[in-house]
Amino acid sequence: MLIAAVLSVSLCGCFSGRGLIKKSDKDVAPFSVNALNGVYENVLPDDPNYSLWQDLSANEQIKEVPPSIQDSQVQLELVNDKTLMAYLLIAGQRIETLEIKGRVKNDYFIANRAFIIIPFILLNYYADHKTVIGNLPNGDLHLVQGKKINFVFFEGSGDSDNEIINADYQRADSTQVRILKRNI
Repeated sequence: MLIAAVLSVSLCGCFSGRGLIKKSDKDVAPFSVNALNGVYENVLPDDPNYSLWQDLSANEQIKEVPPSIQDSQVQLELVNDKTLMAYLLIAGQRIETLEIKGRVKNDYFIANRAFIIIPFILLNYYADHKTVIGNLPNGDLHLVQGKKINFVFFEGSGDSDNEIINADYQRADSTQVRILKRNI
């Protein structure tokens, strides 16, 4: 059973931070804590069905994700080089908190992956999820996310669902944008 699980992971592959950065459809500004720390709109302007909070919560296995809320923001605070705190704000009040472990590399904060493998006798389930975030030159947040779900049968054939998401979330506070522009 262990051999089948290892074989399924090796056949399916997984996302790397560097690989996701290459899939980015935008160039980000040089990394700066002052640029990343700030308040961002929670929903995409052209698609209110997706939210920054949902994207950031995707790496957390146990976190229940509240539905996309139109009049909400997400505050990000890099507390050290390995921890990013995210706060869901409604009317300026914190209603949810999320601690995201990861690291800063190549002008992005790379969140640690969410990884699940469930080995069965004839079928293995494998899910991989990785997120990288950085700032655009205008101060908006650029997020690249990779999702991969695979079912591998004992014979090595299976079904796969892979997705790469590029999303830009608007900065809600203007003071941080000025700091970003001075750092470029």
